Amino acid sequence: MKKFFACLLSALVLTVGAVFFTACGNDNDPDTIDVYLPDGTPGLALAEAITKGVDGIDEEIAYHIVSADEITGFVSNGSADLAIMPTNAAAKIYGNGAKISLMSTNVFGNLYVMGVGGADTLEELAGKEVLVTIGTTKAMFEYILSARGVTCKLTPVSDGKEILNQMKVAAEVGEECYGVMGEPQVTACKKQVTGAVEVVNFQQQWKDLQNSDDSYPQASLVVNTDFLQENRAAAETFANSLSTNAAWIANTDNIASFKAALQNKGYTSDTSSLISAPIDLTTIANCNLGFRKSSEIKDAVKEYVGILNGGQTLDDNFFYAFTA
Repeated sequence: MKKFFACLLSALVLTVGAVFFTACGNDNDPDTIDVYLPDGTPGLALAEAITKGVDGIDEEIAYHIVSADEITGFVSNGSADLAIMPTNAAAKIYGNGAKISLMSTNVFGNLYVMGVGGADTLEELAGKEVLVTIGTTKAMFEYILSARGVTCKLTPVSDGKEILNQMKVAAEVGEECYGVMGEPQVTACKKQVTGAVEVVNFQQQWKDLQNSDDSYPQASLVVNTDFLQENRAAAETFANSLSTNAAWIANTDNIASFKAALQNKGYTSDTSSLISAPIDLTTIANCNLGFRKSSEIKDAVKEYVGILNGGQTLDDNFFYAFTA
């Protein structure tokens, strides 16, 4: 089910640090389902499936962990049969012609501004520099700042690790430093950076601004619509299997089992943040994992995407219609 260039691209990515659970699928092996996920919190949405497998699927499931800034490319070019990815990024590529549908939302916000050196509220960030990664994170923070009437300097960085490293240095020399982080790096920051405090909770800000009890639909499971033509049952089985993941991973023994499963498949602390990050029950709670089918989350996704993507509208074809 895969084109040759998809394997070649996967191999090239492997050489620069992306890690795969199994070898790439190929045109002669239609019985392999390729599932892509970014290295980080969204990967926790698949923890139970990766650790225990998925009952009811006969095909081999090949999991491919790639860096967060690469997941969109693999979904766009058709390498992924299924993928966990940022919801607004999925909407953008769908608008540009990508053959995907959203099956469920599985992460409901894990972003925080952490800082050292003084500010401990959003208003106190006014005029200060804040490190931030591009994409969803930057768009969300810009929305919050605008809605709250706060102006600060946003400095783009490559990833959360860079923010953590800069914050460590600042704490050591007594300087200010602020940055937007997602779990599990928030937990790492609290443990590794002396004096680090939570300055802004994006999830609470969203609830307050939207006057809602629900957080935002940050990351979702999408399916390639070409894959669906002959694999609808498998796609639905996989999606439905994720409904118990949030409760399963909220268990210390299961967190350990998940990390052991990654290590058994060749991961090390140098090749996956899911191995190296200090993930505990507080981390899991702050990740706001969950499961809501497309039909249940449609209106919330449309609102969220409209806010973050400059008024983008989504037609109903973006949302997968489950058969049961």
